[in-house]
Parts: sequence; structure tokens; C-alpha cells
Amino acid sequence: MKGESLPGSDERILVAGTWQKTQSIRCGDWKLITGKRVKGKIREGKSLFNLKEDPTEMNNLAQVMPEKVRELESKYAKWLSDKCKTADRDLPSQ
Repeated sequence: MKGESLPGSDERILVAGTWQKTQSIRCGDWKLITGKRVKGKIREGKSLFNLKEDPTEMNNLAQVMPEKVRELESKYAKWLSDKCKTADRDLPSQ
């Protein structure tokens, strides 16, 4: 797994191996995971957690906080786009 800080922030991008087919972003107390496999459990779609209130990631808030999901997805997409521009590559299909 690779973790990388976003410039000028406390946000972290974590990209898991392709065999897990997951991506995640951590921004302050929030963590968004997209993909299929998380901690050995199959989770289709998106998982959003407030790590300050739920450090064991048991309460998925993605359904009740879609605006936070969109905010973090947007930050992840911008980071990925910037990385692809730096590497002079096309965006990978999700």
C-alpha cells in the first residue's frame, strides 16, 4: 500500500494493490474507501467513516452523508488527475 500526502494539507491518499481493487482517501477525521475488498471483508461500493467517532470503521456513513462522499471523491479524482499529468499518462479506468 502506498500513502502520499496531498500538498499543503493533512489529507492522505492511500491506494491499495490492484488485487483488492480499492482506493481510499483520508481527510482530517474522514476516510472514504471505494472498491470491493476492505480488511478481508467484501464491501461493494463506497464506505465512509468518521475515524474520530468510529476508529474501528464499523459505521458506514456513505448512504447518509452523500455530500461528504462526493467531496472526498472529488479530492481523490483531482489527485489522480494531477498524478497522471505528472506521469504523462491517461487516467486509469475505475
